[in-house]
Amino acid sequence: MKLIYPSKVIITKRPGNIPAKKHNNVVYAREDFVNDLVFPLIVQSKTQEIFARDEVKKFVYYQGGRVPFNQKEISALENVLKQVMCDDYSIRSMPSSH
Repeated sequence: MKLIYPSKVIITKRPGNIPAKKHNNVVYAREDFVNDLVFPLIVQSKTQEIFARDEVKKFVYYQGGRVPFNQKEISALENVLKQVMCDDYSIRSMPSSH
């Protein structure tokens, strides 16, 4: 689809609602939404930094290689995650182990 619509950001989501946050606990249905949104990126890991009870920065690390999104599209995905998930998200390439 990206080849057919090169100027569009194409997002996917499974049917259903996104559950509410439960403080800073992991809610797997919410994590599924993150995976759906960044598809076709392959999520390698996720981390979070907690600055205060209501201030959390979440990092989504994807597998390197060919990335189907440019930086503007990744910023747009981060903004969607921030709006929908009510947390600050950063989508990054997994650091190399060398």
